[in-house]
Amino acid sequence: MAIAQLDSNTPDKRLEDFLDPILQEVGRMGPIERERHLRLIQARCGKSKLPVSVLRQQMKVVVLDRNTRRKHTRSGTDGATPGSGPSSTSTFPRIQINDRQLREIVSDAWLAVHRANQDGGRIYPHTPFLYHRAGRLVRLVIGEFGPEIEEMDEDAVFGLLARTADWHRALEDADIETSPPRDAARDMLAYPDLHLPMLEGVISTPVFGLQGELIMTDGYHRDDRLWLAPDPNLQLGTIPDEPTAEDIAAARHS
Repeated sequence: MAIAQLDSNTPDKRLEDFLDPILQEVGRMGPIERERHLRLIQARCGKSKLPVSVLRQQMKVVVLDRNTRRKHTRSGTDGATPGSGPSSTSTFPRIQINDRQLREIVSDAWLAVHRANQDGGRIYPHTPFLYHRAGRLVRLVIGEFGPEIEEMDEDAVFGLLARTADWHRALEDADIETSPPRDAARDMLAYPDLHLPMLEGVISTPVFGLQGELIMTDGYHRDDRLWLAPDPNLQLGTIPDEPTAEDIAAARHS
């Protein structure tokens, strides 16, 4: 690193040329080393000439410029905009988190979650996986003994948001990738979307549903708010649609 080449007599124009590559390296360091090197740079250039606050801001600008150039390079050199080139494989919706009301961010977040909660979603091996139950946000997870209902907490919602959308801050010259806001996770936990499917229980044996039909198919049954995960040891045999008197008598005594 060329910090040794800096001194208080270095002309401003030459100082900028020296500082850019140095600050790029400093920006890749951990917080402690980064602060130590910024103090070294300040000591070489003079405290009055380069306050640490100015160095921090300049470092952010240099790192941002480097990341923007990388994004354009990844998108190709034919003038394509970032995200439009053949290397852009993300199919997640993009959600901007700055300069917007929280309710707008939450609305977009719910759209992304509903999208992932439909057939073809890639978050869980089964869909739907997210439900609302007695005013609570819950998910269906595969436990040690099969599917079970688990209540979501803030960390679980935060992780879900990170997996259902690409989050970014829109700046004047570039988009900066970021994490979903915790405020959105807390709001979604406190106010579950009523358009989510409802789930009241997981069953392992067939039962008669609200319409009087026997629930036999694996998976979610929306009208009955149940998930059927049949016990693998249960052997039912063939159940006729119109049982005879003999069938009924045999079932009663089995």
